Amino acid sequence: MSASGATIAVGTGTINLTGNTNSNAINLSASGATITVAGGTINDSGGLNLASGATLSGRGTVNVTGHYTGTGTISATGGGVLDVFGTVDSGVVLN
Repeated sequence: MSASGATIAVGTGTINLTGNTNSNAINLSASGATITVAGGTINDSGGLNLASGATLSGRGTVNVTGHYTGTGTISATGGGVLDVFGTVDSGVVLN
């Protein structure tokens, strides 16, 4: 997502994204871009990039086969646990 303020809301469902290990299946390239999870699951086979000011937040499960990269923020919110599976590179902020 390259638009500032763009949002994907997963809710309690599941979203499956396919990429490859050489590119990011999810690329939040704009400050203010947001993915929220409200008890659901994201399965990402290609990596997740969070630009500065971009956020992945909520409660549920995020499975990334590649790496979490960038300087954005991953936060557990909504009174629950956000299970993050995969390799989190340095620079990503965990809250």
